[in-house]
Amino acid sequence: FCSSSQLSQFVVVSAQTQTTTTATLSNDTQSNNNNLTATLGDLIIDGVDKPTVIRVLDANGPILEKSYTGNATIMGNISATYFGTLTTHPRSEGFTYSEGKAVITTEDGEMITHTSQGMGGFDIQTEKIKNHGSTFFSTNSTGGKLGFLNNMIGIWVDEIDLSTGIAHAKTWLLE
Repeated sequence: FCSSSQLSQFVVVSAQTQTTTTATLSNDTQSNNNNLTATLGDLIIDGVDKPTVIRVLDANGPILEKSYTGNATIMGNISATYFGTLTTHPRSEGFTYSEGKAVITTEDGEMITHTSQGMGGFDIQTEKIKNHGSTFFSTNSTGGKLGFLNNMIGIWVDEIDLSTGIAHAKTWLLE
């Protein structure tokens, strides 16, 4: 990716914050010295879910598939439910890579889908699993409450309580 001399700023996202954060990367080898920036915008989804089914897809990993359902608040005032499926692949040193798909439905029936990828692992301090990743939104809605999310990217963080299986996830809009 880039060396430490190329990295001018980096982002640390906390599930408790809702502030805008900027990451700036510069490439020292470019003669025009352009900077690339990415900004985390508003908190768009705050949700809590619980697994409904967990399957072992490959015992030699193991590769796990989790189906889940939950409730979310979108943009602070839109109530929604969601369900999805997530596949988790083990990586070295206790880390995991996950990819999944989900459908979110508002109380008035508007739907949006998303595809996500993330990395995470066990946090010894909190004794919970923490993951970070990106999600890509899609909807056919053009005039509804969720139409603004079509073709947008979100950055998410979640924390999973191992004793209950309950996950708390937050997603911010990437601007």
